[in-house]
Amino acid sequence: MRAMTDAAVALFSEEGYSAVSTRRIAERAGCSETLLFRYFGDKRGLLMAVCNGLWDAQGVERFAVPEFQTVQEYLEHYFLSELAGLKRSAPSLKVVIAALINDPEMTADFGQKHEAAAERVAKELRRFQEIGAIGSEADIDSLANAIEQLGFGVGFFLQLVFELPEEQLKAIAVSAASALSLGLQADAAQPLLEPRRRRALAAVVEARGSLDGIIGLLQDAAVANATPRPNGSRKASRSKVR
Repeated sequence: MRAMTDAAVALFSEEGYSAVSTRRIAERAGCSETLLFRYFGDKRGLLMAVCNGLWDAQGVERFAVPEFQTVQEYLEHYFLSELAGLKRSAPSLKVVIAALINDPEMTADFGQKHEAAAERVAKELRRFQEIGAIGSEADIDSLANAIEQLGFGVGFFLQLVFELPEEQLKAIAVSAASALSLGLQADAAQPLLEPRRRRALAAVVEARGSLDGIIGLLQDAAVANATPRPNGSRKASRSKVR
């Protein structure tokens, strides 16, 4: 099957999808056309297999990641892995992109794979949001979709179409990761604290809020007690209560 998909990618790249027959693909792969039909059904099935293989290969490196300690580390890894994976898959990717123009069904399938990739990014971003490393107001699904599309765009267009130098591509990836990680901290008035200190600070803020509430009740009570009685007597002044 690998020999058949490799032969298909090579021929589609050289001559275009419509110009290549299944017989020629089978010949180049060193197998019978009957065997090709048994595995893939027809030429379009072979093209879909190329598309699926492209995403499967990408997923191994992009999403098999350790638990990074910072958002910037994660995003750098994601973008650089995307660049490396798309570069390795360049022949298959160019064939698939060309086929999308005239195949609405394949376009829809390609879109679903993008959505699945974005959801994997969202899962990692939610982990960071849960520990306070990403602002609570951030729309994680929209961010994940933008990050996935940015990685694909840089990896495909800037790397494979416009052929920017590798060092420039790496600089773009690192700069994007840095800018995004800072932007995601938008609700933080100070640099991020490590999780234990963040929880301690939150407890202090909550305790301060409770104390302010108690002080307010005492002040209200002092005002009420200072109101003149019918016999002209007064309770202790508000200043004494304080």
